[in-house]
Amino acid sequence: MKIIISRKGFDSSYGGVPSPIFPDGRIVSLPIPSQAGLPASMARVGESSLGDVIASLTDGRLGADTMVHVDPDLEKSTLSRASGWRSAFGQVGSAQSHLANQGVGSGDIFLFFGWFRPVEWHQGRWRYVAGVASFHSLFGWLRVAEVIKVEDKGRHDLPNWLASHPHVTHADQFVRKNNTIYVAG
Repeated sequence: MKIIISRKGFDSSYGGVPSPIFPDGRIVSLPIPSQAGLPASMARVGESSLGDVIASLTDGRLGADTMVHVDPDLEKSTLSRASGWRSAFGQVGSAQSHLANQGVGSGDIFLFFGWFRPVEWHQGRWRYVAGVASFHSLFGWLRVAEVIKVEDKGRHDLPNWLASHPHVTHADQFVRKNNTIYVAG
């Protein structure tokens, strides 16, 4: 079994602010802004729209219309789901080539980490807790049950529940880039 540690979510280049740790202890990795995504308003963080959370934490620089790449896709409640949904993580290009060269496959585990900072609800919006520093933390994991080469399968041969994954909905942006999805068991 291999363990792969992978940095994901907002950082100083993508998004520009730390992802939130909510007062109830939920740690939520904000998906990076990307045209290979969906509007942040379509995703949820508990009772809040992801777009509203992002707008609050970026002081409106990003918001509801910002396209975000929900990947790794680990939390069922983030989006409306088709029956049979499973956690999944897509990779392309040199990062995927590296994983393939290392023989990453069924039984291996991805550990995801990112940049985080506690937040609080204040005057109708989320804000970072003053005086509390940001830090890096693990936030999720995925044990690989299946590796799907999207280009080999084609969209019509993929499971219906995978149709909303960004590496499927935006497969045309990943042509000849070794577009691969790691699916949890």
